[in-house]
Amino acid sequence: MTAYNSSNSNRLIKASTDKVRVMSEVVDFSSTTNAGGDSFDVIGIPANSLVIAAGCDVMTADTAGNSGTLAVGDSSGAAVYVAAAAPTSTGQMTLVDDSKAYSSGKSRP
Repeated sequence: MTAYNSSNSNRLIKASTDKVRVMSEVVDFSSTTNAGGDSFDVIGIPANSLVIAAGCDVMTADTAGNSGTLAVGDSSGAAVYVAAAAPTSTGQMTLVDDSKAYSSGKSRP
């Protein structure tokens, strides 16, 4: 298993803000050597934050029959926000829109 970290220097928002933020990151799987069990750490969550919803949008479907799956989660679980599924079609994957409070920061979810 390999853990990939985002090169986005803005992935950790400051905890001192009281504004609602929308965080977004594009992960291009065609430029990685991803394999089963790999994780991509993309957006950091500061302490005392509330995540209202999280999800992913597949822009290019996997039509090659690969066995990889996508899920969106945090350190408490890989599929907290989006259940693991094969990205075989474009569009938004089914997401769980239950909010989650983070009392301690997560440098990368």
